[in-house]
Parts: sequence; C-alpha cells; structure tokens
Amino acid sequence: MKKVFDEVEEVDYFRAVISDSKLNAGSPWTANQKSELIDVFKNNPDKKYIEFEVRSDKLPINSPIKKTDKIRIYRENVYKIISEGENIKIPPIQMF
Repeated sequence: MKKVFDEVEEVDYFRAVISDSKLNAGSPWTANQKSELIDVFKNNPDKKYIEFEVRSDKLPINSPIKKTDKIRIYRENVYKIISEGENIKIPPIQMF
C-alpha cells in the first residue's frame, strides 16, 4: 500500500492493490471478496474506486495504518493470480 493525498478532496488515503492467488482462472472469489469488491465494480462500471475505513485497533505496533485511515482500491488494481504452490502459472489477470 502507498499513502496518497487526494488534492481534489483534500484527504489522505492508502492506495491498495488486491492480488488474490487462485488454483485456476475459474476458481471463485470468496463470498466477501465477491460482494464487497468484484460485484461492486462489475455492477457499477463507472465506479473508479471503493473506499474502506480501518476499524480495528489490533494493528501491528509499527503499522503505518491507523484506525479510521481510509483505504482505496481502484478498479485497475484488482488482480487474480493463478498459482500452484509457489509456481505462478500465467501472468496476473487484471480483473477490470
């Protein structure tokens, strides 16, 4: 993740990349991934990003992320990686 400043909205946020490892291209996303990420982008083609807020107090001591920080996942930063153990089968698949 990378901390970014949005000059238009005048807010700091962390920009995240989602890359989930699957056994094959047809392997399903988890129910949470599907409802909170995949379906949101699929059903809203003009949506540029999804923003989440950190709600946990249980973060590592040296974590750059703190409670109430914003995390954005942009549609172009969602990938599926096909792997078998440590072997990546094909290049990452950009989902959107």
